[in-house]
Amino acid sequence: GLFVITAILGWLKLKYGLNFVDEGYHMTESWRLSVGDHFLKDKIADILLLYTLINAQLFKIFPNITLLGFREIQYAFALLSCSIVGLALFSVSKKYWYLPFILSVFAFTGLDACGVISNLNYYTYSHLFLILYISLVLLGLSSRSIVLRRCIFLASGFVIWLLSLVELQLSVLAVSPILIYAFLRYSKPEMNSF
Repeated sequence: GLFVITAILGWLKLKYGLNFVDEGYHMTESWRLSVGDHFLKDKIADILLLYTLINAQLFKIFPNITLLGFREIQYAFALLSCSIVGLALFSVSKKYWYLPFILSVFAFTGLDACGVISNLNYYTYSHLFLILYISLVLLGLSSRSIVLRRCIFLASGFVIWLLSLVELQLSVLAVSPILIYAFLRYSKPEMNSF
């Protein structure tokens, strides 16, 4: 009940407040790319923050999308990531009762845990892809099927690639699948339980 109430309140708060400096900038830069600006010629300032390429694709798919539309997409991603991380934690711990209490905070704030910018930018995309990556790794580690485990780990690698696309400096996390593989390969089987 608490999770549902905070999710409803989080949805209702999306239409309030606007940060012209950050939120306006994030949307304007992405929109410019969707209408013909060249990424490297016209927009070299944010070369490490490639989230604008993802947002530009959203502008191409939904040409008349508004700022509220982007906030709603971000919020839908937040609820999806809450569901996936809840499923991953349940698959590991086999306990459910406390998860809605914990995740209800994020059901209100969305992917920006501070709740300041409810939009799709390098903060929210980073949180989304990091949550998805950790969730997929946990689901992969708890999977009994070798084929399913490999598919889940492949999906986690794709999510890590998206994370490095959003912020280039986060691409150092791409080494983590290799470390996890080495740990699983060379550790004792009883140590593999989470």
